[in-house]
Parts: sequence; C-alpha cells; structure tokens
Amino acid sequence: MDIQVKAEAPKNDEMKATLTIPAKDVDAAIARVYKEIANKYKFQGFRQGKAPRPVIDSMIGKPAVMADATNEVMAAAEPLLFHELNVVPMGDPTYGEKDKEVSSVEAGKDYTLAVTIPLRPDYKLSDYNPVKIQMPPAKATQAEIDQQTEALLSLQANMHAMKEQTQAKKGPGEIADKGESEKAEKGASEKAGAPKAADKKAAPKLSKLTDELAKEAFGFESAAAFTEAITKEIQQDKDANLGRLKEARALEALTKRLGDKKVPEAYAEEVFQENARAFMNNLQAQGQTVDSFLQMRGLKMEQLLDDMHKQAEEQALQSLALDSLAKELKINPTDDDVKEEFASVYKDPKDMKRAMDEFLKSGRLPSIREAIKRQRALKWLVDKAEVEEVDEIAEQRKEKKDN
Repeated sequence: MDIQVKAEAPKNDEMKATLTIPAKDVDAAIARVYKEIANKYKFQGFRQGKAPRPVIDSMIGKPAVMADATNEVMAAAEPLLFHELNVVPMGDPTYGEKDKEVSSVEAGKDYTLAVTIPLRPDYKLSDYNPVKIQMPPAKATQAEIDQQTEALLSLQANMHAMKEQTQAKKGPGEIADKGESEKAEKGASEKAGAPKAADKKAAPKLSKLTDELAKEAFGFESAAAFTEAITKEIQQDKDANLGRLKEARALEALTKRLGDKKVPEAYAEEVFQENARAFMNNLQAQGQTVDSFLQMRGLKMEQLLDDMHKQAEEQALQSLALDSLAKELKINPTDDDVKEEFASVYKDPKDMKRAMDEFLKSGRLPSIREAIKRQRALKWLVDKAEVEEVDEIAEQRKEKKDN
C-alpha cells in the first residue's frame, strides 16, 4: 500500500493530518471483502464463493460491504501512517472531521480523510546543562566495612542470645502452662504496684570482633580474613550496582527540571499496561502465579497495583524528560541506526528483515526510533553528569551518633 500523507506541525499535544489511500488499494480491499462474503455465506442459485457482487449487495447490503472494506483499508493504512509521520501516538487516532460521520470507501476512487493523532506532551526542561549528582565512593570505605561488620556481629549476638534462651527455657520449678505462668507473673506485678506494661528486653551486647570470634562464629581464620571478605563483598556490590545508581540519580535530577508538570493519565496507563504485561510474563516464566507472588512478599493485590501505578507514573515522567533532552540535543536516529538495533537482537539477516517487516506492518518502528533517542539521551546525561563523591554511610553513622 502506497499511502500519501500531509501533516501539520504538532499543536496542543496532537497532530492533524490528511491521509490518502490510492484507488487501486481501495479496489483491492473491496474485492477481498466481496470474496470473503461469497465464501462465508451460501447464496441460493450460486456455488460457494461464486455469488456476484449485485447478489451480495442485495442480500448483505452494499453499505455494509463498503464499511467492511473501509475497516480493512484503515487497518492496513494506520501503521503506515504512523511510520510515515514517525510518531508514537498516545492512544487511538480520531478519523474524520469533528461532528461529521466518516465516509466509506468507493470503488475506483482514492480514499481521503482527516486524521487527528494524540501525542505525548512536548515538555520543556528548566535547564539543559549537565546534572549535578552525589555518589558514594567507587571503592569500599572504612565506614561501609564497619557498618557491614556490625550488622553481622549484631545478627550473631541475637542468634547466640536466642540459643541461650532456648536452653534455659525448661528449668526446675518452671510452671508448665505458659498461660498460667503469665497470669502468675502479672498478678505478682500488680500486687507489688509495678506498671502493667512490661519493659522491653535489652538488646544483646555486641561482641568485639576477635580472631577467636571470626573463626568460631563465621568460619574465618582471623579477624583480618573476615574483614578482607567483607571488603571484597562490598566492592563486588559496588562494581555491579554503582552504574545503575548513577543512572537512577541522574534521571531523578533531570526529572526534577520538569517542575510541577504532570503525566497525562493516558500515558501513565499505557506504561502501566506495558509493565503489567512484562510482570505477568516474568511470573509465568518462573512458574509463579500472582497469588503465590503476593503471599511470598506479604502483599495484598491493592498494594501491588498501587505500587505498579506509582512506578508507571514515575517511568512516564522520566521518559518525557528524556524526550525533551533528546530534542534539545537534536538526536535523530537514521534508518541505519534502526537496522543496527535490530541486528543486535537478530543475528540472522532473514530473521532481522522479517522482524522489521512485522514492526513496519504493526506501526511499531517509530517506537524503536523513540527508544534509541532515549537511550542516547540517557547516555549523554550519565556521561556528562557532574559527580560529587560523598561517603554517605560515614555521614549517616555520624548523624546517628550525634543524635
């Protein structure tokens, strides 16, 4: 299908265009609809699939036939329209003039109609200079090592205390029935004038890391070996996650430059639906159900949906910020860039061409260009970010100590 499109510049978050479908494609669609009807229904006096058009018109109604042909033409033309205009619509387009009924195709004539395509808002950022962010040091710090060590020692102390309580639980003269014991203790306390609320048990005393404790409790030859292992673990975690943290903080700083701008509900819902589909596919791949997922995490369905909606709104806002940055940087992916993106996924040239054809027919190639723009804008954002290294754990520990 060789469509013709004339479009106006986007205005008020929508694009108005005029779409023309050649008569030859209209006639081909009409012929297919007549053939489908002839094969689907039995017409008296004619073999299956051989009923002529006048007979079909008299039985089915020509307006109904033309309406089906119009739907078929538009189903094929709409993805090409998006590709031609290189737009990713926010929702479904509207066809025809306002308050006027959309006309049907006619045999032997070009089919022309007006189209209004809803678009995502073209937000402006307050600043397009590189963002300034704070990041923890790339190497493991003493404060991080101390915090992790103390956490493990605290866990060991709690486990040791629990073990001692279990061993001392059954002793001579202990009241067998727990309920009776609690009643007796409560009565004695009330007689003595003690407060009804029981005092909280003191936390187990934290042991100091020694060679002996490192060996007995954690299986290391010495305290130094234990500290070395902790340091290595912290460093591995940093190496694996600092890149994502930098990206997240840079995105957060960029999104703040949108000010109080809100995400359109239609776009937030679109992102939510995409995330929900991905979530369900992941669960299915893991052999899980939504119920089992909720049960494992102690969540209710309302909490899960609320979290997913908040996440979708945040992602949508970040995307709009990246769109604005990409526009300012004049990032415009070429056809070769799109091919390269497909080539990174499909190694066989035949598979790549098949996939690209499918994306073209479904109108999804503009979304690939959009993804490339956002990826490049994000790379620029992260690469250009001005980073201040701060030992955040050390600051948190100092603040906690001061308080």
